[in-house]
Amino acid sequence: MKVAIVTGASSGLGKEFLKLLDKNHKIDELWLVARRQSLMEEFSSELTHKSRVFALDITQESSLVTLENALKEEPDTQVAYLINCAGYGKVGTYYEIDPSVNANMIDLDCRAPVCLTQMVLNYMPRGGNIIQVCSVAAFMPMPVMSVYAASKAFLYRYTRALRWELSGMGVKVSALCPFWIKDTEFISTSKKELKDGGSVVKNFRFASKAKSVAKKAIFYNKLNYAVITPGFVSTFLRVGNKIVPACISVPLWNLWRKL
Repeated sequence: MKVAIVTGASSGLGKEFLKLLDKNHKIDELWLVARRQSLMEEFSSELTHKSRVFALDITQESSLVTLENALKEEPDTQVAYLINCAGYGKVGTYYEIDPSVNANMIDLDCRAPVCLTQMVLNYMPRGGNIIQVCSVAAFMPMPVMSVYAASKAFLYRYTRALRWELSGMGVKVSALCPFWIKDTEFISTSKKELKDGGSVVKNFRFASKAKSVAKKAIFYNKLNYAVITPGFVSTFLRVGNKIVPACISVPLWNLWRKL
């Protein structure tokens, strides 16, 4: 039995990935992983594939044990896709965001995908696919999003290195690095942390849509792209940050966020 595991499956990008995977006839089951059970159950009823809902907090070790036990239920279970969408970011300076929030962000954006990926690899055959949802924030330091950008830089570099480690195993590993996505909860969640004054992101121009990002991610992962920048802005930022040093790009970001 071949399964696809998608974290962050209760909304946004995770749901769009599941809709696309629902059309893949080589997958037997879709596994939805997130904290909000009712949203996943409602959505899973719309899928044509058999699906399983796991209401879990993947920052907890017990959640990984639950998933691994589920993979062990049938001896022939294999993971065809692992797509790590779970993550969040907060906007604010170091004194505006509680240290516990930053710690949770690091746990969810860094530790959880690494631990989950390492566990799932024990059940992933040749031809498996891994997509780690990073961000263009991975390409540069970002004041007022410092911890988020750093956490995505960690995930991006981990994914690039893991790709080489798995190169002989026939597993396709891609880092997905989109720009703002307008129809996910990321922007609305970030806006809750906005403050009056300097530490503000005032615009989310050129945001893309989750459906388009997910579609491009699946397509380019099949082509074995190491890094997927699904749009002109994200591609421009990736290339630009290879050329422009941080001493220039950081002030430019600081200006952009105030416009």
